[in-house]
Amino acid sequence: MAARYHDMNFIMKQDPQTGIDLMVKAMEKQREQRTWQLWVSIYPNMGEDNFIKYEEFKDQVNKKPETPQSAAEIIAEAEKTKALDQQGG
Repeated sequence: MAARYHDMNFIMKQDPQTGIDLMVKAMEKQREQRTWQLWVSIYPNMGEDNFIKYEEFKDQVNKKPETPQSAAEIIAEAEKTKALDQQGG
């Protein structure tokens, strides 16, 4: 948001709902930009067997979990990811 408006003065001069709408839109754009950067960073490691289109990737990354994960599930998933990373895969 600061990149677009340079400071919060413009937003603070708006009515509260407009200011909130602008902030929500800015956060959505930032999320889209980070998702794109993440996809671009993994793109070189994709092959024919594991290629995923950006739109599919974006949908997967931004979907809300149906049920919250427990701390143990999150740790198990992180350990699995770490093991795969250490194996080079």
